Amino acid sequence: MKIQCNACEVAEAKVLCCADEAALCWGCDQKIHAANKLASKHQRVPLSSSSSSSMPKCDICQYSQAIDLYTQAIELNSQNAVYWANRSIAHLKLEEYGSAIQDASKAIEVDPRYSKGYYRRGAASLAMGKFKEALKDFQQVKKICPNDPDATKKLKECEKAVMKLKFAEAISVPESQRRPVADSINYRSIEVESQYTGARIEGDVVTLDFVKKMMEDFKNQRTLHQRYAFQIVLQTKEMLQKLPSLVDISVPNGKHFTVCGDVHGQFYDLLNIFELNGLPSEENPYLFNGDFVDRGSFSLEVILTLFAFKCMSPSAIYLARGNHESKSMNRIYGFEGEVQSKLSEKFVGLFAEVFCCLPLAHVINGKVFVVHGGLFSVDGVKLSDIREINRFCEPPEEGLMCELLWSDPQPAPGRGPSKRGVGLSFGGDVTKRFLQDNNLDLVVRSHEVKDEGYEIEHDGKLITVFSAPNYCDQMGNKGAFIRFEAPDLKPNIVTFSAVVMEELSMAEWTNPGPIDGSVLYDQDKHVSSAVWDGQERGALRCHEHTSKLDQWTLTKTQLELVEKAGFGYLRLIPAISLDNPLISALVERWRRETNTFHLNVGEMTVTLKDVALLLGLSIDGEPVMGVTYTTCNLVCDRFLGKTPESSYISGGMVKLSWLKEFFSRCPEDAPLEVIEYHTRAYLLYLVGSTIFSTTTGNKVPVMYLPLFEDFDRCGKYAWGAAALAFLYRALGNASLRSQSTISGCLTLLQCWSYFYLNIGRPKLNQDSVHDRFPFVLCWKGKQSGPTTNRDVIFYRKVLDSMKECDVEWRPYRHVDSSVIPKEILSTLGLAKSKTMLICFDKAERHLPDRCLRQFGNSQSIPEDVERWERKSRGVDGGVDLSAKMESELNEWLERRFHIVEQDDDADESEYMQWYLKITRKFVGRPISLSSEFQRTNAGLRDIAHIADTFSTKGLDPEQVELISRIRYIAHECLRDQIGGPSMVSPTPQNELGKRIRGKERVRRRGLGKRLRKNHPLQYHTASEDDQSPFAGATVVVDRLQSYHAHREDDHLPLYPVQNEVTALHMINGDDDIGFDQSDLVQVTGEECNTELSHAVVKVDETHLFEATEKMNDSQICIAVNEVKDFQISDSTKVDSQICNAMRVNDSQLCDEPEEVINAQICNADEEVDDSHVCDATQEATDSHLSSASEKVDDSELPELNTDSDRQTAKLETEVPESSLEIPQDIANQSNDYSVLV
Repeated sequence: MKIQCNACEVAEAKVLCCADEAALCWGCDQKIHAANKLASKHQRVPLSSSSSSSMPKCDICQYSQAIDLYTQAIELNSQNAVYWANRSIAHLKLEEYGSAIQDASKAIEVDPRYSKGYYRRGAASLAMGKFKEALKDFQQVKKICPNDPDATKKLKECEKAVMKLKFAEAISVPESQRRPVADSINYRSIEVESQYTGARIEGDVVTLDFVKKMMEDFKNQRTLHQRYAFQIVLQTKEMLQKLPSLVDISVPNGKHFTVCGDVHGQFYDLLNIFELNGLPSEENPYLFNGDFVDRGSFSLEVILTLFAFKCMSPSAIYLARGNHESKSMNRIYGFEGEVQSKLSEKFVGLFAEVFCCLPLAHVINGKVFVVHGGLFSVDGVKLSDIREINRFCEPPEEGLMCELLWSDPQPAPGRGPSKRGVGLSFGGDVTKRFLQDNNLDLVVRSHEVKDEGYEIEHDGKLITVFSAPNYCDQMGNKGAFIRFEAPDLKPNIVTFSAVVMEELSMAEWTNPGPIDGSVLYDQDKHVSSAVWDGQERGALRCHEHTSKLDQWTLTKTQLELVEKAGFGYLRLIPAISLDNPLISALVERWRRETNTFHLNVGEMTVTLKDVALLLGLSIDGEPVMGVTYTTCNLVCDRFLGKTPESSYISGGMVKLSWLKEFFSRCPEDAPLEVIEYHTRAYLLYLVGSTIFSTTTGNKVPVMYLPLFEDFDRCGKYAWGAAALAFLYRALGNASLRSQSTISGCLTLLQCWSYFYLNIGRPKLNQDSVHDRFPFVLCWKGKQSGPTTNRDVIFYRKVLDSMKECDVEWRPYRHVDSSVIPKEILSTLGLAKSKTMLICFDKAERHLPDRCLRQFGNSQSIPEDVERWERKSRGVDGGVDLSAKMESELNEWLERRFHIVEQDDDADESEYMQWYLKITRKFVGRPISLSSEFQRTNAGLRDIAHIADTFSTKGLDPEQVELISRIRYIAHECLRDQIGGPSMVSPTPQNELGKRIRGKERVRRRGLGKRLRKNHPLQYHTASEDDQSPFAGATVVVDRLQSYHAHREDDHLPLYPVQNEVTALHMINGDDDIGFDQSDLVQVTGEECNTELSHAVVKVDETHLFEATEKMNDSQICIAVNEVKDFQISDSTKVDSQICNAMRVNDSQLCDEPEEVINAQICNADEEVDDSHVCDATQEATDSHLSSASEKVDDSELPELNTDSDRQTAKLETEVPESSLEIPQDIANQSNDYSVLV
């Protein structure tokens, strides 16, 4: 919420001016100095105590407050490992990894058996990319908690990361022998296709017209041709490597110079800077102070734009290196993966080389020192020392270069360890001495997100500027840049807000469609509805069992029989590594109402033509249908000559492992009958592991065996149509919000995507042996390597932003038709048949009229799809299905009469207008849930304020009643929100009592129990086992990439929870950092032996606040109210407590069930699958913190070393954490989890 002072000239000032000398932020001490300077310019308005107490606290304030309180607790009892570990997790939340490691190490020193100390130190090391150090800590966690599944998972993933590092080291070429990537590139030899319509460089000169055209293409999300991208990057490298490490900039008198901070891939905000301040030119020069890339979705567009201006006019733009211009950061935070996706692998190495050429610092007119990070660990560093730094390398972990890129200012004088774990923190005295030693006036640096886009520190001698507003689409901060006017170089700071992409209307932000629900009538059941509501299910489990197909040895006779049966091409297809996140993202776009993918560019689908060309299966012939079976013995004995043991069968299904064990090798001299047995077993294994794979594990129904009895007859079945029917059904089932698995021929689906969509494509096979049929053989398989682990959210965002140019509508048009077998080529005319596809009990509609562009035709508005019920007829029913599917069979028999014809009058613009009304435009939210909440909450507060202050004088009773109604509704909506206005509920007292008692009964009955798997609350956490003492985090080794937003240097945002527990999420954990979910457990005396009894503390309408009155030396009580409609008095003077007052029934917050009446610094953990945090303690009178520490034994919070230990309730209170699968994009997978800038 942004509040403007009365008579304040600064719009949306985040500072509340006040009558005394101290200007207030919302509880954030770090902003007090900047607030004083800003407030001093404006009229100050007195604030009542109620105003300050009801102010909402930002998440950094919450974590900072936790650190302060635990610091005080440590001062009273430094031998409590829990205090150290809890302060460590608070530092982790603020992404102060250095401090987190120090506190976790201290916790281990106090208690070497304290597993969470090792876990948190490992988490901090992991976030910093120090996998070897993290591995040691997770190994220790595993020793202490050998049965904990989460600890086991983290250990295995860490071991995998370390192994990859060792492997990379083993195969790496020594630096002295390594040939620069730039030397291997001849961009002039790269041909530009005639159909390319993007920006072109004529000759070797980059012109302003080219740059403008390129930016316009980027704005419309079109890519630049590789030839011109190579040219720009290579020319930039040539210029940069000639510059010194410290560049002197001269600004003539009367001229100006602009310094910008971090941009972080926010291309549209970069365009906004140019719109506000003009394009770079010799008359309007810029310095971009590092961190151009990572985190944002358009890092490549940003860096190419800046490089292009550098090529156009070297003096128009200066570029400095930031800590994100390095291999390790690009690998973790997304730039490397983005470059691979949009350009190629070679560009990754090329950009790394260019980044090593960037200067480290600049000096403007000998007076203003500009650097990305900060100053040094020693005094006496001269500008000449910086000029002599050999910068042509990756940033080291210490030394001048490291400190220039990583250091941060601190309020206190002197130097201190870096909270980031890299570089250091330096005070105002260090800044003053450096400026004096080098005859400078000012230090300008970036590297940290600031709410207003800038911050002035160290008595005005240091300015931090940050130019990425609403950082990561979530933080809500402003951006800023600084204009210096020569000769006095007085800084003029300009702030600006984030740009909302023009193509998204306000309706689209809140309603992704469909507007007309006549086509997608099952939207409520679809997974996209769950994703929009923040209920991530992560990547689907993909069932395809092709890995052991190559272990079958077929004789010559068997090969001939397989050819006769129609599977000669299918058997040639090797096992392809499935890209589960890509498949999962495609499933989110699949609609079972139309059997098509609903993309932004229109509908697409896997057609009969794709099946024929990709798999080589027949799409014409008899329908695949027969008799189902409830048992296997008789069928197997008749067609295989062998009966499986009971352990190998399940109803009418047999295990694939049994088929492989007994039939994978046929004797050369075997009689024909035995050869046929072995061949039928192979065919059953082949279809059961590929086109008809099921989600039941490694089983296949034996109902296919009778179809293999006569191999000649078998070759006349439409196996391709059956495979497509099976895949359609599998896609439809997986698209439901309740599903988590998918089966069917996923190799077909994945390779179809490779051909049609420019998403996650691997390299094509270049060797001639693969220039043959079927076309699946064109692809090498899923990309492999440490940079290609893309999660569902990554692919979802790509699909959500897909443009026409990203689709290849006719991918086979350049294929040599001579390689297509005649029997396949002759049936391709049926690919446009609007018919019913059949595979035993599965009947699915084939609707090519909805995707005519895939056949080279213009797309017209298709006919309405008749709703049909997908009946579950039971595979094990033991019946002949032909009698039950008469209508479907008739439709298939008439397939030749329903070939879709081209509509010569088709108007695609008219089609798109219709399509955008009936489709789901977005799966993921264009803006995060938290941003929407903040925006909505701010609007509601404005409405409430207007209604509260609106004068009803002169209004008639009806108008007064209307105003009262508006006021009531606004306050009701805000009532449960954090920082909402205190308003007495109009609910009668007797009703209130009933509600409280009813809620208490629910709470007590459900105490300590797990929620059902599909419970809505389940989706707020990524934990796979909510009884584990550790979060269900996933260590994404290859790329901890963030597709949900993080604060640059501070903290994660605060997410309100709309459920039974509406207390603060004080600690919102992230998957990949591995935050613990069960640090804080509140247990009542009689529930000490319950299974990890987690108290569900009701704080529905309590507003957490911090009293600003004078605090007594020792009385610190943070509490939370359990009574739903209890309103905290804002005017009560709290002289001796910092409190969020609460009554916690009769629960005892101590290590043992003994009564402790003295107050403690503690937090109650609400473990309802995601950890909701409220600061909690017992009702405290005037007890002393030290006495509480004396009452609590040093053995507080025993670790859960065995399974039986998990049954013991934890009694020590800690800062809780939740593995956050945020209700935004965030996901189960991950995703970037450190916020170092």
